[in-house]
Formats: sequence, C-alpha cells, structure tokens
Amino acid sequence: MRVPLLLALLVQGCFQTDFPTACSQDEAQCDEPTTDSSVSETSATETTPGEETSGEDSPVDADEDTSTADSSIDAADAETGADSTLVDSMPDTAPPPDTATPPDTAPPPDTTPVDSAVCAASSYSCAGDQLRRCKTDSSGYDNIVACPTGTCSAALGRCTYCAPGSRSCSGAQPTLCNALGSAYAADGAACAAPQTCGGGGTPGVCGCTASPTACSGKECGMVDNGCGTMISCGSCTAPRTCGGGGTANKCGGCSGTLPGPTMVGVGTYCVDSTEVTQSQYAAFVTAKGSDLSGQPSTCGFNTTFAPGTAASCYTPSTTPSKPVTCVDWCDASMYCKWAGKRLCGKIGGGPNAYLEPADATKSQWFAACTSTSGYLFPYGNVYVSGFCHTPGDTAGTTVDVKTRPSCTGTSAPYTNIFDMSGNASEWEDSCGNLSGTWYCHTRGGNFTDATAGAVQCKDESVWPVDFSAKWLGFRCCAD
Repeated sequence: MRVPLLLALLVQGCFQTDFPTACSQDEAQCDEPTTDSSVSETSATETTPGEETSGEDSPVDADEDTSTADSSIDAADAETGADSTLVDSMPDTAPPPDTATPPDTAPPPDTTPVDSAVCAASSYSCAGDQLRRCKTDSSGYDNIVACPTGTCSAALGRCTYCAPGSRSCSGAQPTLCNALGSAYAADGAACAAPQTCGGGGTPGVCGCTASPTACSGKECGMVDNGCGTMISCGSCTAPRTCGGGGTANKCGGCSGTLPGPTMVGVGTYCVDSTEVTQSQYAAFVTAKGSDLSGQPSTCGFNTTFAPGTAASCYTPSTTPSKPVTCVDWCDASMYCKWAGKRLCGKIGGGPNAYLEPADATKSQWFAACTSTSGYLFPYGNVYVSGFCHTPGDTAGTTVDVKTRPSCTGTSAPYTNIFDMSGNASEWEDSCGNLSGTWYCHTRGGNFTDATAGAVQCKDESVWPVDFSAKWLGFRCCAD
C-alpha cells in the first residue's frame, strides 16, 4: 500500500531537530521507525555530499541537515509500500482525502442496451435496381426481384415498370403485369384476325373495333364492318334499287316497284316508260277517295281527282291501257306524289324554270324526249309519219300506250321510253303566274295536232292549272 505524502511528511517531522520536545517525550516512538530496514539502510548509507562515510553505524544526528531526511523520505516513498509497524504507530488521525491523484480503479461497465436490429421487419429497400425485403427477425434483407432499370420503389414495395394486374399487348399477344410490377407475361392465346390485341378498346384483351368508315361512299346494301359483322349502309328509294345502276352499294336503275308505269333510268333520274294509263289512275282515285289533302297551294280550287266526263276520257274498265286524259295539272301532280314519284320537272329536283322548257340539261321531260342529243323527234331529226300517233293517223282518239313501237329513242336506255311525241300531250312541272293565274307547260303534241312541227320534242304550250282536255295526259319522273 502506497503511503500518502502527508503521512510521509509527518514521519519526516519526527526526525527533524526542530522538534526535540516531541521526541524526548516519547523516545521510543521516534526511535521505532529505525527498526524498518529500509529506512535504516537509507539513513545509514545516505550522507551529505562531501562527507566521509565511516565504517561503523552511527546514530542519526538530530542536527543533521533536513535535506538528508528529505532524501530519506523520498527514498522511502519510492519503495513499494511503508512498513506496517510505522503506520500503526502513527496517531489515530484520519488524513484528509488525497485529491491530487484519483483512485486507481476500473471504470464501471457500459450497461447501455445494444440494438442488434438491422431493419424494420418486412419493410422494403432498394439496392440499386434490386428490391429487398427485411426479414421477420430484422436481421437483414432478402432479395425479392431485380427490377428493370430505374423502377425499384421501396415505398411501394415493388417495381414500377408496370402496375400489377394491368394489361398490355405484345403484338397480337395479350399480356398481364405480375404482382411485383417487374414484367409483363403472356396471358391467354394470341388474338386471331379479325380481332387484334386491344382492338375492342380494352388494353390487353382481344377484340375488334368496327370501322367507322365501312359505309363511306356507299348508299345502300350490306357491308362488312371490319370485324366480320355485316351492317346496313341504307336503302334506296324506289324506283332506284341498290346496285340497279351497275355499281355495288349505289342506288341506281329504275326497276324498283312503284305504282304506275315501269320506269327507265335516264342519267341521274327515272322517267315513266309510258303515259299513265286509265287503269293505273283508277287505282289512285280509289285509294284517295275523298281525301284531297297534300295538294299544292295553287290547287285550292280542286275538289276531286276524278277525270272529266268528256267522251272516251275515262273508261278504265273498257280502255284500261289508254292514257288517262281529262285531268288538270293538280290531278296529275297529286297522282305522281301518291305513286312515290313527281311530275317531271327540273333535273335534280323541283319545278323546271318556266322560261327554260327546251334545255336538255335542265328539263327532265325534254332530255328524255331528245335522248339528250337535241333531236327534234324521239327517233331523230326527220319526221316519219306513222312512227308515232301523230298527224295523218286516222284513229281520231288516243290509242293504247306502246301501240307505236317505233315511237322511242334510238339508243338505250331511250329505246324503252314510248309515246313522247303524239298520242296525248303531257303536263310538266314548269309553271308561271301570269296576271294572277298559274299557267303550266304541256309537251309533245297529241293526236289532234295537224302538223309535224306541233309534235316535236321542243313543242310546248301553256294552260291554266285547272285546265283539262281529252288529248291531255301526263307521265311521272323520279330522282
């Protein structure tokens, strides 16, 4: 045990000559330390510099320089421990604590708990593009999947390459995103034509979107919508039929069934092949009965559609194939309307201009009579007696339609149009208001005309809309 410095100083004091009284009182106490071999040896051998050392032991000189005692004490202090006898003989006084040198003791152990967790259990992390999940014991991560570059998301716990469960297409193959959002995989069989992947509007599903232009440029008939389903592009209004003009899905021709004479296609419109016969008109009168509705405003005077009673005007039971005559313009107009047609007027629709009756580019009736070639007569530019029921014919009345087979045009389709010259004159939808009265054109001449000039295609007369005569009939046109 190390002797404190203060105790050493106290011991030293007992050897100094400055305290004779203390030693004389207790000689044994002062002499007792000399029994310590280490102190004795130090005192016996240590001398003041320049002083000779005798061979015999000598008592310590009380007047000896205090430096000798000091050095003795230093030497004693340098020893590993003080003699127990010396310590026991000291007064029983507790020395003050030595604050110069802290006790030579080991520091207390660090009791701070050590957290051994590496990560939160089941949490996710990204190591580059590698998605990882923390183990349930928080001791580390397990690799889950390598995400495509730049798509690893620890916050979502998956890759963001695709949304799990979302669908896509790889060519014709539907695909489905996996649960980790890292890749698409094939889902079902590849789509087969006409279906395509996503074609029905749903991503990653086989389907087909109908073509919105399937009927583009078509007027009628059935066409494939691009998905194997046939759809209708519309229908034609008789007498036009779908493909009747020779072009598929186009309204054309004039073979559709309508009341009255069969019709013939002339360019963009149709025209009755003959004048309306008495039997055909009788069907109209029966159908309409007393119904006078639908007449033009100029026909307010008309109270019946029945023809006049002049001799031979209207005997449908005995002369069914003769042209109906003794009808006014309103009767003729309403018959054509009832039959789904219209009184021949302007090419393209509506009435022909009152002052343009002989223009083949405008008048439906004139274009059909001249074969659009400007002929004077249906069969050409030279009048031929007997070709039509015209001057020189001794019948004295109308004859059945088509009685004169030469009274037609010279080329198709005009060869199928009869009696546009002679037999009965025909009303035209080409009218004008003259001094408050409506007048309309009549065309083609009739059996009563005395000259060839009166039965030319360009011949025309005008009569009030309420006029009727035994030589005046009509035919219809359709657009």
